Order: sequence, then structure tokens, then C-alpha cells
Amino acid sequence: MAAAAPNNIEIPYAPRPEQAEIHSLMDAHRFGVVGAHRRFGKSVLTANELIKRAVSVPAKDWRGAFMAPTYSQAKGIVWDEIRRYTAPIPSHMVNFHESELRVDFINGARIRLYGAENADRMRGMYFDTVVCDEFDDYKMEVWSSIIRPAIADRKGSAYFIGTFKGANGPLGQLYDLAEDDPEWFRRIYPVTETHSLDPVEVAAAKRTMSPEEFAREFMCVRVAAVKNAILGRCVDEADEGGRITSVPHDPSIPVVTAWDLGVGDSTAI
Repeated sequence: MAAAAPNNIEIPYAPRPEQAEIHSLMDAHRFGVVGAHRRFGKSVLTANELIKRAVSVPAKDWRGAFMAPTYSQAKGIVWDEIRRYTAPIPSHMVNFHESELRVDFINGARIRLYGAENADRMRGMYFDTVVCDEFDDYKMEVWSSIIRPAIADRKGSAYFIGTFKGANGPLGQLYDLAEDDPEWFRRIYPVTETHSLDPVEVAAAKRTMSPEEFAREFMCVRVAAVKNAILGRCVDEADEGGRITSVPHDPSIPVVTAWDLGVGDSTAI
């Protein structure tokens, strides 16, 4: 995909097939959830999606945002990518504000970076497109209480990209909610189904990492356990074998419950 800036300037970006699929899905849906393996190219993808929208919208006050778990992460993840892919645009058409991590375009559009640790900075603002990276490191309230209201009046879009860090983290919760909603799309990209990394490198990583780490970081397995967690691998194997499921309740048969009284987490039954 080459995003056309004013005067038909070409942005030097050629997405891989999986990245191109996500761009197409973003064009067709207001919301989306993507679970993608490490080194998939999420920052390049999101930077170019925001740039494309900024330079092609007719509105003179379009606003885009990229958010990471922390402000410093947002800068490290995507700021250099935004600068790289806007480099062909003449300097009088784009203005960088380093202190605010903000880019202003000649047509009035703006892209700005934020951190979820200080998400209240977004309150009272409006946005047309928001991208949330590594959403499993957020509190769900960042979406429901801050971002969702901020895109309401403009009927804006929001996309959530990252790796799953647990069975029911914020990213997984949104993935489940997206299942039957036509405004949403959802996709999972394990490393075995993309062409992002050399298979030899993937095999070497697998030998080095624990099974839980590899399943979480490269295979996008939602229930990949924390390293050394009790029964973690057993739970992963049960899920992979289709043995974790829902069972209809029969009120005529007694039910036995097992309680995990954890500390600092939700009680599991």
C-alpha cells in the first residue's frame, strides 16, 4: 500500500500479505482486535495506517492517536516509524513537535502519541482514529471510560493490537466481544501462519524459550501460562486439545466446585 499525500507524494511502504489484510479490514470496520506474534510488524502497519488517514481525509481537523502502555514505549515503538514514512513529504507540508510527540500536516490533520499510564490526558479531546498497542497491559477502563467517549461524536475508529498475556486479559476480552459484532473485526496471526520471520530463527527461539513463553509470544496462545506457573502447561495442552469447553447445567445433578483463593487476583472457581 502506498499512501498518497498532497501532490501525489508516495509513502515507501509495501505491506506483507497479512499487513495488507489488516489494512483492508480497518477500511471496512470501525473497530478491530489483532493478536499478532512478536516482530510481526505492528508498529510499521499502524504508523502507515495513521499516516494514510491523515493525508487522505477531506476534514481539516482530523485527529489520530497512537497509544502504548507507557508514553516512553509509544515513543520507542512508533515515533521513528512515523518520521521514516513521512520523510518523502516536503518539510513545509508536515511539522514535527518533538516535545509533544505530535505531527501536524498541511491539511490540518494531526497524529499524536499517548501512554496508557496517563490516559486522562485524552479526556475532553476528540479523535477520529485511535490505535492501542499491547492492550493487555492496559486497564479496560482506558477503552470504556476514555477512548470510547472520545470517538463518539465523530463516529471514530479504534483498533487494538498486541500479544495475549493471559486467557482473559483486556485484549482477549475485546477479542471475544468482537465475535458477533459487524462493526468489529478480529484476527490472530501466529508465527507459523505469516512470513514475517525466518523459520530457522523461529526454531532457534523455540529452543531457547520455555514452552509457555514461545506459545505466548510467537503462537498467540491466550492461555499460555506465566513461567513456572503450577499446571500452566497442562492448561495449555487441554486448551489446544479442545478439552476446555462449556457444559450445559443440569439442575437435577449435584455440582462440585473447586475454589482458587488467590491473592491480588480474581477468585477462580
